[in-house]
Amino acid sequence: MRKILFGSAVLLSLMGCAASSDAQHGFSLTLENKLATSRPEQVVSLSRKLLEAKAGPLDNNYLQFSVGKTPRQSQFEDLNGDGRWDEVLLRCPVKASAT
Repeated sequence: MRKILFGSAVLLSLMGCAASSDAQHGFSLTLENKLATSRPEQVVSLSRKLLEAKAGPLDNNYLQFSVGKTPRQSQFEDLNGDGRWDEVLLRCPVKASAT
């Protein structure tokens, strides 16, 4: 299930999805949904490495995600048990064939 979720996440659109923390003023991420299917409750996996490439070092800060002014549910995962989160799972609506 996790592989399917991650595989489809690469193709999906986070339309206007932005992330910010106390240390960061904010940045946005844009992906493309190449599927002709809307997904109103899609869960996307974002790696810490990807987010730090956009925002710089995050230390162990947690990010807040939103689409426009609407907050999005997210869950931070420590996959290797080192006390730092490694990925965040984000619930974000995506429209069919959108960027």
